[in-house]
Parts: sequence; C-alpha cells; structure tokens
Amino acid sequence: MLLLSGCGGGSGSTDPSDTVAETTQTETRTEEDMEGRAVADEEQEMVSETYPETMAMEETPKTGSSFLGIMHAVITGVVTESDGVTVYSFQDKLDKENIWAIPGVELGDVLVEPASGTETAILFQGDVINDSENVDFIVMLPEGEYDIMRAEGVTTQNAMSTFSVRTSSGEELIFLKDNCVIEDGALDGDSGDSVIVYYAQSREDGACYPFRIFAGG
Repeated sequence: MLLLSGCGGGSGSTDPSDTVAETTQTETRTEEDMEGRAVADEEQEMVSETYPETMAMEETPKTGSSFLGIMHAVITGVVTESDGVTVYSFQDKLDKENIWAIPGVELGDVLVEPASGTETAILFQGDVINDSENVDFIVMLPEGEYDIMRAEGVTTQNAMSTFSVRTSSGEELIFLKDNCVIEDGALDGDSGDSVIVYYAQSREDGACYPFRIFAGG
C-alpha cells in the first residue's frame, strides 16, 4: 500500500500518533547516541592505555602475554660479560623512561649491527606499560616501518631457519624462525601443519618476522 504524505491532513492538523512516534524515535536515537558515545569513550580509553603499535591477540595464549608490539629504540650500550654473554641496553624512543638491559640469549635474534647510538625496531610480547617485568623481547631488527599481521594457513615447508605458509587466499608467506614462542604441535612436520602466525612485516622489503606461532584448527 502506498502512503502519500499529507493524506488525511489537508487542513494542516497533526495526528497525535505521529507526534508520539516522532518522540519515540527521538528518544531511541538519543539512547543510541549515548550508547555509541559510551562505546567510543571506552575504545578511546583502551587506545590511550595501549603502547603504540601494539595489539592483543585474538586467541588466548596458553603461555605468555597476549600483547604483541614493536618498540622503536636506540641502543645505548653493548657489553660482553666475562662469561661471554653479550648484554644489550637500549632506550624506548617513544617513552624515555623505558630503559632496558638484557642478555642476548634472552633477546633471541639480533638482525642489526649493534652499536651504541644505533636505532632499531624490537619485536616484543608483553605489557611494557603495566607489567614491564614480564616483557619478552624476540628479535632486534633494523629501524624501519613494520605492520603487525596475522596469517592462518598450512605450512608448505619447515626448514632449520625458515618456514612457509600458504593462506586460504593462496598467498605464500616465508617466515624467519627468530626464537619466538612456538606452540607444541604447531610445526611438527616438514609440511602440512595447520598454523596461525602473528608476525611483523617490513614495509620496505616484505620480510616477515613472527611473534607467536599457534597450531591451527
């Protein structure tokens, strides 16, 4: 049935039911706006408490923190101890109060020529703001732009230092094994394992550096 505007109201009078409907719609819109603002405020609060270039994983990990991030830092010192262990110290470029000194064996891979004054990008997992004692540093990379990504697929090769994953879209990604945490059973075979990989991808050359590797469904 086609309803024409003004039908039944030639004298310009207003149907009381129309007024009630308009009032109800206004109240509904007001409630929706308030809810929308509340959600926006909550999201803004979450963002403000999150370290830059950090995200939470969708899966709840069995071990370790669910926060993954990239810290842009300046190396302030490289010292080799008497036992032969190299200790790196560095300062967060975004938060000058974040100063770290860690042995290379805890850091994992170092893919940059470390020297005092060198700028670097360091992959980490943990809450660097609220729980700095439990932060794990994964790999020290050359300074540059990186994106935190997630890939799910099946391995096509699993070598000593790299592994490859073919995603559902047919894209094949090559990852460097860089001492990140690998869930038991995630990379058991030479190929054919279903995996979920969280990683940082270089915008410069497309190289992929994993944070965490989980067994897929």
